[in-house]
Formats: sequence, structure tokens, C-alpha cells
Amino acid sequence: MDIKLIVSDIDRTILPANQIISPATYNAVRDCRARGVEFVIASGRWYPAARKVAVDQLGIEDGYMIICNGGAVVRSDGSFLRQWRLSSAQAHQIYELLRAEQVMMTAYVPDAIYRVRSQYLTVFRLPETSYFDGGASYCVVDDDWQGFEERGLDGPYKIEAYADDTALLAHLRREVEAMGFQANSAFPFNLEIMAPGAGKGAAVRWLTAHMGLNRDQVMGFGDYTNDLPMLENVGWPVAVDNAIDEVKRACRIIAPSCEDDGVAQTIRKYVLGDEQL
Repeated sequence: MDIKLIVSDIDRTILPANQIISPATYNAVRDCRARGVEFVIASGRWYPAARKVAVDQLGIEDGYMIICNGGAVVRSDGSFLRQWRLSSAQAHQIYELLRAEQVMMTAYVPDAIYRVRSQYLTVFRLPETSYFDGGASYCVVDDDWQGFEERGLDGPYKIEAYADDTALLAHLRREVEAMGFQANSAFPFNLEIMAPGAGKGAAVRWLTAHMGLNRDQVMGFGDYTNDLPMLENVGWPVAVDNAIDEVKRACRIIAPSCEDDGVAQTIRKYVLGDEQL
């Protein structure tokens, strides 16, 4: 197995509920990079939250990250290599659809997350806040409708809908897909809407080509539906055991669960240990 690039989701794939990367995962990533195998996170998180894992916990200070569900490929320092953003017209089209429904809305732009109507999400903590510690370069802006409309809709990477009502989110997914947009979820209570053709799959394809590799040299790890486009664009798709069944069916390997360091175990077995299937 000639793996040169590993791409992995973060939450519930390499990062367990305690939000701390295990020593086993840290050591597996370190050993991969020492052998010349690039390890890249591919997450729905924006840059500050992704950096907390990739740089602060995994120590990847000179690598790549796929952020905002594939909205951009960046270097570890946050500099952009490639972006996929909704046009202002597309963003307003999605906004008009979502604001007629009882959903919390978020818009991700390069330096901010704009959120309105958080009262429609009660069974899950507000995303990103717990990963954000302030700072001059990035901000989370709550319940500023003017800011949401003027800045949040100005070329966002993605617009999200959050609600306790999963049937409503499924309905909205069908609506936005019928409009031509890319849509998927990171967990049951959210819907992530992106430009046509965008997503983790497009970002992985671009990065694979950028590094001069072919798909058979790429291994990917995931657990939920927003990982499917990524897993469909690597030669070695792997689902952790806590993944949903739809993801497991799309993968060649089922790893142990996130809590059992499934990513680290699989890397040790097939990439560092060179065990062949």
C-alpha cells in the first residue's frame, strides 16, 4: 500500500467526546509525517477551530487543512491555497428559503461566523463557540441580522441550518439539492449548504492533484454523511466503527471506533506496518 496522503474528519473520527487527541493518534500522525506521509484534517470547522486540533494538538505546523466542509484548502498558518465559495446571489437564494422556516442559520466567511435564531436549537450545544477563544482576526457574531445579511452572505463558504426537527432538515435538504446546491450533514441536527460541486470531495481531489498524487495513494477516514464525498474520492476509504451505516457501506475498511483510536490503529496496521489487504 503506497499511501502518501491521509485525510481525516475531526469530530467523532479522530477527536473523541473529551475533545482531546489521544497519545496514540498523536504518535501515529507524527510517525506518518516522519515517513513522508502527509496527514490532513478535513473538517466542517472553520480555521480557528480546525487549527486547535491540527496545530495545537497534532503539532502539524507546516501542513495543509481542509476547512469549512471543503470550502477551502489552507496551509497550517491559515493562508489560502484554494477556495470554493457561494456567490452573493446564491447565498441570498438560500437565505430566503431558510429564513421562512424555524431554523437557526449560520454563515461562514473567512474571518467570521454569523448566527441568528439560536432559539431553534435546544438539544445540541451551539457549534464552534466552545472551540473559539476570541482574538482580533476572527469573530463569532450572534443575532446581528444586519451583519448576517451584509457580511455573512458576502461569499460564504457555507450556510447552515440547525434545528431539533430532523424531518424539517431533511425536507430542506431536498429543497436546496433541487436548486442545485451541495448539501449534507455533520450530525443529525444540522444541514450544511455549499456551492454546486463544492465539498470535501472537491477539496480532496484538488489537494491530491496539487501534491502530484493519484487516488490510490490517498486514505480517508470519516463517520458521517458530509464525509461521503471525501471517501468517494480516495482509493482507501475507511469508516470508524461509530460511523453511520451509510458511511460504512461506502468504505473498504471498518476501523475500530473513535474512542478506541481506530484511525491510529488503522494507520499503524496498513500505512506504517505495511500490512497488505
